[in-house]
This record gives sequence, structure tokens and C-alpha cells, in this order.
Amino acid sequence: MEINYFSHDAQNANRKASSKCHANGAILLGLKRRSLTDQTAIDRLTRVVETEKSAMSDNISGSDPLVIEIESNFDSGRISDVKAWLASQYDAAGKDVPDFEYTPRTIGRLHNLSTLSQAKTQAAGILATDFRQKAAEYRCQARVREILENVGLPQEGLPSNVVASAQCLANVANLLNTRDTELSSFLVAMGDMSLRKSEVEEKRAKVQKESKILLDYTRKAIARMTYLKRILGQLEDDVAPCEAQMENWKTNLAIMASKERQYLQQYRNYKVLPL
Repeated sequence: MEINYFSHDAQNANRKASSKCHANGAILLGLKRRSLTDQTAIDRLTRVVETEKSAMSDNISGSDPLVIEIESNFDSGRISDVKAWLASQYDAAGKDVPDFEYTPRTIGRLHNLSTLSQAKTQAAGILATDFRQKAAEYRCQARVREILENVGLPQEGLPSNVVASAQCLANVANLLNTRDTELSSFLVAMGDMSLRKSEVEEKRAKVQKESKILLDYTRKAIARMTYLKRILGQLEDDVAPCEAQMENWKTNLAIMASKERQYLQQYRNYKVLPL
């Protein structure tokens, strides 16, 4: 026997929310084919989240408490993954993540979308790395061909040492980022390196001078700190004798105060005596 958790009105509300969710699901499936860093995709995702929030709130308002409790038990790990993914995507677009209720439906769809997006991002990174490596190899091969053409040697049938030398020159040209493999280009690149070396040496000399000044200040500060520590040690050594002297003075002061009171009393007694 099937248990009916909803009333007639609640079922109508659920059917309406379900139709809205199916429409939003089509939008989400369309977003899977695009990057969420695109401004239009971010706006569409925001509308989906807001629509899902409205639909599910209407659905829950007419549902039985038992159904609400059952639908609230979804994986917290997926929620954290979805939150992190949404934060990264909206931060990249310069927007804040909209507030919405995390329901099993929205979490499931957003988790699938995040998984697909992360997989495509990882695949794109791998392809980009491979393309950069291939571009470097093609550029090196073009440099080798250019070097051999400049000296009038065919690339086919050359000894391995000649190919290795041409490869070394091509690597140097790529490292220096020269326009071509002509001697003038190498000379210009070497001149640029000499200028950069001179600038680096000037900066290094300036930094060394500043370091010497700071070292001098540090030595003076250390000497002053040593002097202050010695003075502090002397003062700490003088604490015990000074405390003993103070105790002696306090004792003498108490005796003098007692004598003062005694003399004042005797003076008052002498004044009241008849002459």
C-alpha cells in the first residue's frame, strides 16, 4: 500500500514546482556545455538558483513534516563541494553567491555540473600544457631548419653531431628569444644581456651598500644593547644593598617618629606646669 504524504493542494503545488524544476533542469544541462566564468552563464545560473529556491519553498510549505525530514537528509560532503565550486566560479566573475536553500534536487544538479566543469577545466589545462610543449618543439625544429638553410646544408642525411650542434644553436636562439638565427640577432641579444647584466650589477652594488649600512646600524644597536644589559645587571646587583639600606632607614624613621611624639608630649607637659 502506497502512503500518501501530501494533500490534494500539496500535490498540485508539487506538480507545479516539478514542472518548473524540469524547465530549470534544461537550463542547467545547457550550462554544462559552457564555462561558468562567462557572464551570461553566471546570470543564468543565478536565475536557476533563485527559481529552484522559490519552487522548493512552495513545495515544502505544502508538504508533510515527514517528507521534509526525509528530503533534508542529503550528503553534507556534496554541499561543501558545491559551495566551494560556486564560490570559485562567482569570485571569478566578480559576484557574490546568491542565497538559496540547499535541497537534494539543487545539490544533485549543481554537484553534477561542478564535476563536469572541473573535469573539463582539468582536461583544458592538460591540453594547454601539451600544446605549449608542442609549440616549443615546433619552434625548435623551425630554428634548426633555418640554421641549416642559412649555411646551405640539407636537413636529411646529416651526421648526428651536426644535428646536435644545430639543435644547441636553436635552443640558444629560443632562450635568447631572437627574431631569427642570423649572427646580428645573436649579437643584439648578447648586447641586451650585457645591458641587463650591468643593471643587475648596479642594483647589486646598491643593495650591498644598503646592507653594509644596515649592518653598521645593527652592530651599533647590538653594542648599545650590550651596554644597557651591563647597566641593568649592575642595577640588579645594587638592589639587595639598597633594600637593606632602606629597611635601616625605615627602622630609624620609626624610632625618630616615636622620639618626636615623646618630646612633643613632654613639651606639652612642661607648658601646663605652674611657674
